[in-house]
Amino acid sequence: MTILTFFQFNSLKNRVVVILGNGLVGSAILNVLKSHGNHNISKHSINWSNLGEFKKQLLNILQHGIDSDCIQVDWIWSAGKAGFTANKTEADLEYSLFKEYLEIILSLMLNRKVKCKFFIHLVSSAGGLFEGQFVNSMAAKPEPKRYYGKLKLDQEKLLSDSFPNNSRIYRPSSIYGYYKVGQRVGLITRLVSDTLRNKVTFMNGRADTLRDYVWIEDVATFISSKIWTGVVEYEFTTYFLVSGKPTSILEISNFIQKITNQKVLQNFDVNYSNNDQIVFSSSIQPKDWITTGLDVGIRRIYQRSLYWI
Repeated sequence: MTILTFFQFNSLKNRVVVILGNGLVGSAILNVLKSHGNHNISKHSINWSNLGEFKKQLLNILQHGIDSDCIQVDWIWSAGKAGFTANKTEADLEYSLFKEYLEIILSLMLNRKVKCKFFIHLVSSAGGLFEGQFVNSMAAKPEPKRYYGKLKLDQEKLLSDSFPNNSRIYRPSSIYGYYKVGQRVGLITRLVSDTLRNKVTFMNGRADTLRDYVWIEDVATFISSKIWTGVVEYEFTTYFLVSGKPTSILEISNFIQKITNQKVLQNFDVNYSNNDQIVFSSSIQPKDWITTGLDVGIRRIYQRSLYWI
């Protein structure tokens, strides 16, 4: 199952935000929106594993969830069961679900009696698209190596082709944030948690593998700002949400060991099945993108972890 959320400010009843997915990114976006004032929220469960049920449930919910006097709808796709190691079957199903989602949005918008502006926001993946590359240009060509990366590239293309003037694509690098039950746990959060529990963390990369990490609340804040303030003409509609500061697993481990005063126990996969560098230049960052330092983010996770370890 996945969750579809309708969000509406009490003072802006003619604007609706529809969020599909309540994982790390979706729930963080919702939290940012909620922090801005009084609001109404309704949540609905949708069958994710069956395309026919997904279409039927989604169409029924959306038809009754958007008022006739609505003047703008922002659709956010932050859903995704297919992770970095997804197989072809998982990736193909997710693409079919996304395609169905876009077709339903199109039919709803075309059938409306009043003119309603709408924008579709897709949370993609810089890491999935550019695994093994150093990216220092907005024009860099994605060359995905996994089914997951190909899925994200296909989703981006489908969205851009279907809604060339209404699409907003976000490419965050490796996102890290607080632990939440039922969500996938990223490397940094897992390292902090395992260290506090005196557990060994099993790693698929190498100690010197470089990755680009971004704090979840920075990603959510940026996407939320685009929903409410819009996008000016000279800005790109595809955004690289990256730190521009590649960090190795060894550096992260040393910092965690320093702040916890405990040894970080790791067991590296001898096959190094996930050891490609994924590095981005700060030159591709959006001008209004603000990042939290990795040391600050890790300290926040550590401080929060003390309450649930």
